[in-house]
Amino acid sequence: MTQLFFGIKALVLNDEGKFLAVHKTKQASPLLEIPGGRMEFGETIEETLIREMKEETNLVVAPKKILTTWNYMKKTGDFQVAGLIYLVEVENLSSLTLSEEHDSCTWLGFDELNLLVPHFKNALENIECSNLF
Repeated sequence: MTQLFFGIKALVLNDEGKFLAVHKTKQASPLLEIPGGRMEFGETIEETLIREMKEETNLVVAPKKILTTWNYMKKTGDFQVAGLIYLVEVENLSSLTLSEEHDSCTWLGFDELNLLVPHFKNALENIECSNLF
């Protein structure tokens, strides 16, 4: 059976212009991703983003603008997630606390995209950084 999901990710920037990257607890690879998750039935895109960010990072966010799209297809071809990456504004970065879903986080510069899983690396390469600040 094939499965298709819609996911929303957040680009959280700090004062140094770096973005938040997280590592999934169950991920054997050292590669990182950006926080967010899958839409639940009945939610709007923005509600999904706000809920997922609170669940995963304890951050209260406000969606600012859609930056780009992303797509992940499992090598077996039976599982796909496609979605959006939003630029978000954060109420208080000091409240950052990871859920059990993630075992670490770090702040990356846009010159460190090679530390991300390929589908997020590819998506963020297309963003015009000068439009973020």
